[in-house]
Amino acid sequence: MQLGAILDAGDGEPLVGRDIDFRIKKQTGKGPRIVRVKARLMPVGEADRQQSKRDALTYLRTTAGSSYRKVEGEPEPPIPGDVLGEERSYQLLRYALHDADDPSVRLLGPADYERFRQGLTVEQVNWLGREYDALIEEQYPETLTPERRKQLLQKLADDALGK
Repeated sequence: MQLGAILDAGDGEPLVGRDIDFRIKKQTGKGPRIVRVKARLMPVGEADRQQSKRDALTYLRTTAGSSYRKVEGEPEPPIPGDVLGEERSYQLLRYALHDADDPSVRLLGPADYERFRQGLTVEQVNWLGREYDALIEEQYPETLTPERRKQLLQKLADDALGK
């Protein structure tokens, strides 16, 4: 059976996502404040992942004040790999984070991205990345390495035994 027939054959299993909440800093007239955000992480398809990589480069090359902004008539300044990698992490989260109440809607609209970047710490970005990785392991068990599969089975056994 070809993929088209498989995809057309039934509804499949629901894609649940992973509910998370985190705090984000915002600026107010009273100074910086912390607000709680409830969201749902959803898997990002490969087409959107590739788009998030392009978005990262575009952001660094076009954002006002960026040290890596492309200036007409001048050579493009090089972007260090760690800077591009960090921006890719932010952009991937932009695609992965969805409204907790309506997962068909992304959490970040176009106007929200800069405030999102400014409000998070690097530790939060890393944590969100780990949460996303855990979601992928849950939703797509075929991606587990044999070693990781063994670790998870051991954890399940330990949990069942009350360890």
